[in-house]
Amino acid sequence: MSFLSKIGKILGVIGAVAGSLVGLPSLQALLSPKAQAVETKVVSELGAIGSLVSIIEGAFAALGKQNGTGADKLKAIVPQVAQIIQASELVAGKKLANEALFTQGVTAITSGVADVLNSVQ
Repeated sequence: MSFLSKIGKILGVIGAVAGSLVGLPSLQALLSPKAQAVETKVVSELGAIGSLVSIIEGAFAALGKQNGTGADKLKAIVPQVAQIIQASELVAGKKLANEALFTQGVTAITSGVADVLNSVQ
């Protein structure tokens, strides 16, 4: 069973138990202080990734590459986002078993953050 499958199974059990409770406060209230700290860190890391996306946009414009493709920008930013994720509690201290899959995931996260930023005015 993969790490993600284990997490999914645990969350499924938690969801089933939480769903059976009446008058459940909020998910935040159920989280331990450590879980709340992780949530805060994840939000901070997403903000850092968003900042990097903005910086890359500005760098391309400063270099006169306003028409740089999304693929060019993504290629430029993925290594920095990989560093953020490797330092995060998500993978810190763990050995990567599949570097290509890790890079694929980082690319998807980066692209997703860019899509979110592009969706707002």
